[in-house]
Amino acid sequence: MWDKIHKLISKFDLCLVIVSNSNGSSPGKKGFKMLIDHSGRVFGTIGGGIMEAKVISNIIPNLGRQGIYREILVHRKNDENASGLQCSGNQEIILIYFSPADQSEVTNILNCFQTNTISNLIITKDKLFVSGYTTEGGINEVSNALNVEILYHEIIGNPHKAYIFGAGHVGSAISSVLSFLDFKVTIFDPREEAKSFQMERKFGDLKIGKYEDLHSEIIEGKRTFVIITSNSIDNDIEALKYCINKKLAYIGFMGSKKKIQIAKQALGVDFSNVNAPIGIKIPNKTPEEIAISVAAEIIQIKNS
Repeated sequence: MWDKIHKLISKFDLCLVIVSNSNGSSPGKKGFKMLIDHSGRVFGTIGGGIMEAKVISNIIPNLGRQGIYREILVHRKNDENASGLQCSGNQEIILIYFSPADQSEVTNILNCFQTNTISNLIITKDKLFVSGYTTEGGINEVSNALNVEILYHEIIGNPHKAYIFGAGHVGSAISSVLSFLDFKVTIFDPREEAKSFQMERKFGDLKIGKYEDLHSEIIEGKRTFVIITSNSIDNDIEALKYCINKKLAYIGFMGSKKKIQIAKQALGVDFSNVNAPIGIKIPNKTPEEIAISVAAEIIQIKNS
């Protein structure tokens, strides 16, 4: 989203809509974003349906104005602020009207994503800016630390990361799906020929080398997911050996029950933190179907 804003803002007036809060059955959840450009094109969503269409129609005539505005959309019939949806609940949105004069701040935000610099995106009633102060605490803690009233804040520059051991058909399919879901994907493979595989390499950063060397590049943490799906059981076991004691959100190990049992016996370690067999239980045959299964399991863990 921010790269799109950065490309357009130098020439045009734009409006970014962010869902800052929601409750009940609201389709728009905190963090959803939607951009409306000068010609009425829409990128992203704040929940869809007639509610979103009404917001867009109200914004287009106002492109060119300045400022930050907060609105409450109530999803209920016969309410004074009814959004048009029939579900219960409501969502709070923030409208940020950009002009070319705001380009420098947008550049600062985009740089955080491009350099993986962890920062806070802060929106107050007067401005939007980036702060280097970060915390695991909530909005009140950030507000007190910066001594400002905050309408919305989001930690940026810290993407979910996926490390895939194995650049074959399944690994490639998983990298494609996770890249689409905005994961920063890195693929490890010991084979030089992996560089020229047919499915190679629109998605993810491919690194060739021995797993004993490559595993040290994994950035541990609650936003890091590891998928092991290499070309041989020996390589899979080697990869698992290097990852099983790392602090990770997820380790997925692809293989049959027999293969999993062989790995357990070979490593002699506790498998309680290993998702094996990998993916959610749906019938699947193709690499792409396996990738959907794995991605669904990762989404369950990421959003829990």
